[in-house]
Order: sequence, then C-alpha cells, then structure tokens
Amino acid sequence: MQVYFNDDPVAVPEECSLEAMVKELTQSNSKLAVAVNNTIVPRSQWAEFALSENDHIAAFTLVAGG
Repeated sequence: MQVYFNDDPVAVPEECSLEAMVKELTQSNSKLAVAVNNTIVPRSQWAEFALSENDHIAAFTLVAGG
C-alpha cells in the first residue's frame, strides 16, 4: 500500500505498523515525534498503530530550546 512520509510517497507492506515504517525509513528514531494525518501518535503506541492506505506521516526531530 502507499503512504506519504514527510510528503514523499512510500510503499509499505499491508498491515505495516508505524514503528516498523519509522525504523525502516529513519536513521534513529530516539529523538523523533511522529504525526499521522496531523495527529501526534505517542511513541508507546507506535508498535500497535496500523497504517492505512494514503496515510500522511510526518516525522519531527525534537530539539531543546526556548
């Protein structure tokens, strides 16, 4: 199926979890926040979060600052 990761089309297997996709497409997920269809998904839910056709996933690097 096709999803969009940071606006780029990406083919992922059916029944792909958010965690599997992030692990496959990023170098390190330790400092990432991820939103699916403009809703932040807590890291604790990534493994169980099933992606759907045409989902839009955005990954953000967390930085400290003010």
